[in-house]
Amino acid sequence: DLSMTLTIEGDSYKIHLRACNKSADASQAYLYINRQTYYPTQIKVKIKFLWGKILLSNFETGNYSDAMFTFPHKRFPNVKIVDKRKWAFSTYIVWLPQCFLAH
Repeated sequence: DLSMTLTIEGDSYKIHLRACNKSADASQAYLYINRQTYYPTQIKVKIKFLWGKILLSNFETGNYSDAMFTFPHKRFPNVKIVDKRKWAFSTYIVWLPQCFLAH
């Protein structure tokens, strides 16, 4: 599990993700989304005691179908999806690395 907060910083939405499991390798991350284009501009991740930062530029969207971002229920019929999003951008899906999930 993780906690999530959303704030506005300049021309970006700043999403702060924090692992609830204190022993997680990746304990927290920040995702910056441009408020006008909704494009990601920066990702910062803390792994152990080090921070890594990825700057995103020249972001291009593609002509991808919604099916590409839909969970394949037919391939995994026994999986139960639990959606616990409680924030304003619940219609946007953020895929997180496995290391953010509590074990």
